[in-house]
Amino acid sequence: MGYMELVASGLRFRKSQIFVTFACVSIAFLLLGVLISAREAFTASGNVASSYRLRSQGSSAVTAPIPISYAQKIASVPGVKSVLYANAEPAAYQDDPRHLLLQAASASELFGMFPELTVPDEQRKAFLGDKQSLLVGPDTLKRYGWKLGQAVTLQTNVLDTTGAASWVFHVDAVYHSDDPKVPGDLAFVHYTYFNDARVGNKDVAIGFVTYINAPDQATRIASTIDQLFATSSPRLITQPENQAMENQLTQFGDFSKITIVVAGLVFVSMLLLSHNVWHERVQMRRVELATMKALGFQPGSVLALIITEAMTLTLAAATCGLATAIVLVTVLRPLVENFLPGFHFPLRGIALSAAVAIVFAVLSSVLPAYRASRLPFRLSSCD
Repeated sequence: MGYMELVASGLRFRKSQIFVTFACVSIAFLLLGVLISAREAFTASGNVASSYRLRSQGSSAVTAPIPISYAQKIASVPGVKSVLYANAEPAAYQDDPRHLLLQAASASELFGMFPELTVPDEQRKAFLGDKQSLLVGPDTLKRYGWKLGQAVTLQTNVLDTTGAASWVFHVDAVYHSDDPKVPGDLAFVHYTYFNDARVGNKDVAIGFVTYINAPDQATRIASTIDQLFATSSPRLITQPENQAMENQLTQFGDFSKITIVVAGLVFVSMLLLSHNVWHERVQMRRVELATMKALGFQPGSVLALIITEAMTLTLAAATCGLATAIVLVTVLRPLVENFLPGFHFPLRGIALSAAVAIVFAVLSSVLPAYRASRLPFRLSSCD
C-alpha cells in the first residue's frame, strides 16, 4: 500500500466526521474569500493613474454648479498637464429600472485623463469625431444588450431646447481595463452636446479633474488651486484622487482591522474544533497506529501521516470554500460596484489563503500527531 493510499484510508475512517469538518473549514474559507474581496474594495486607494489626478468640487455642496471658466485658471497652475470638467446625470433606457449615470465630460481630455480606460483607436476616433457619441463599459453594454454603432435614446432630467427629456446617443466606443478596481458600468458623453442643447445651467460643471505631471507635487498643486478661488463663489476644494477615496472610506472605519479581527475569531474557533477532531480521531485509531509502529513505521512517519491527512483535508476544503467565494464575489460585483468599486478577489488572495490553510492544518494536527507518534508498539488490554 502506497503512502497516499494510507492517507486516503485514514480519511475514510468515520466519514461523517470528515464531512462535517470539511464543511466547516470550507465555510471558514468562504468567509475569508469574501472578506479579502471586501477589504480589497475598502482599502484600495485607486490605481497608479489616480495618483496623477486631482479632484475639485464646490465648497458649498458636492453638486454645486461651477463655471467651466475655472478650468482655464486651473490649467495655468505650474505642474498641471490638463483639466477636465464634467457633469453627471442619471439616465434611464426604455423600461429598465436600473439607471445609468451619464457623465458629460470635455471629450478632448478624457482619454489622457484616464489612461486606464483602453479603447481601440478606431472607436476612439469615432467617439471624438461625433458629438452624440457614447462611450460605455462592457457591463453597461451587456446589461442593455447594446451593439457597437447602435443609436440609443436615454431619458434624463435634463430638458433640451425643444422641451424634451429624451437624448439620442450613438454607441461608438467601448472601454476595457485590466485594473479590476475600474468599474465596468461607466458611461461618458460629450459635454458640448449636453451644454449646447440643454435649456438651462449652461457653461457650468459639478467638478474638475486635473492631471498633473508629478504625484509628489499633488498637495502643493491642490493648495495652489484652492488659493486661486479663495475669494470666488463658489470656492473650490481640491484633493488628490487617491486621498479623496481614502477619506470617503474612513467613514466605514478601519476595515483592515475589522477584517483581521473577524477572520481571526473565525479561524481560532475552527482551529479549536479541528484540533479536537484530530485528537479524537487519533484516540479512536490507537490500535491501528500502534500496529503500524509494530510493523516498522518510525515515529516520524506516523507523525507525518496524521499531519498529511490534516493537510489534505484542509487544502481540499479551502479550495472548495475559496472557489465558492470567487464565484459569489463575481456574481455580487455588478450589484455592489456602484458603492464598492474594486470589489473583487485578488490573485494574491490565493497565496494568502494557501498559506493560511497550511498553517491551519499544521496547528490543528501537530499535537495529536505527536501523541500518535509516541504510542507504544503494543497496547495493553486496559488501553
